[in-house]
Amino acid sequence: MANQLGIQLRRTSAYHPQSNGLVERFYRTLKAALKTRLKGPNWADELPWVLLGLRTVPKEDLQVSCSELVYGEPLTLPGQFVDPNPTAFSTKVDPFRSLVKRLIPLPMTHHCTSKSTDQQSLKDARFVFIRRDGHRGPLQRPYDGPFQVISVGDRHFESWLEDGKR
Repeated sequence: MANQLGIQLRRTSAYHPQSNGLVERFYRTLKAALKTRLKGPNWADELPWVLLGLRTVPKEDLQVSCSELVYGEPLTLPGQFVDPNPTAFSTKVDPFRSLVKRLIPLPMTHHCTSKSTDQQSLKDARFVFIRRDGHRGPLQRPYDGPFQVISVGDRHFESWLEDGKR
């Protein structure tokens, strides 16, 4: 049946899934995308949105998305159902474009210094992320937060955690 449909069957080892590089790379991409969307323990609720995003991203080598290859045209995403008035949009965007053109780029930072952080830039921080050390699940984020900063010390921040602890 596969020959009649023009499908090439390729067998992979079920006992050594690491040998199938394409599948493992997709799993890594899927897990990274789920981590960015995940706000609670139920990852299954976010899975359709993550898969929609992955299927509509153009492939670098083909310059088309997976959905375009399947359906022959790009998918209409939820934000594209309403056709905005192009003249009204351009009149609202023009002031922002002129503002962006006047912006001066910041000088490059050098990461080869021996200091671990730039203390002066952290003094003005209003929110921080706290690294979760130790064992964490495959879909858990490495950082918790953002948490509001209460006070700034020489080498530490005090902030309110979700459970009311400092």
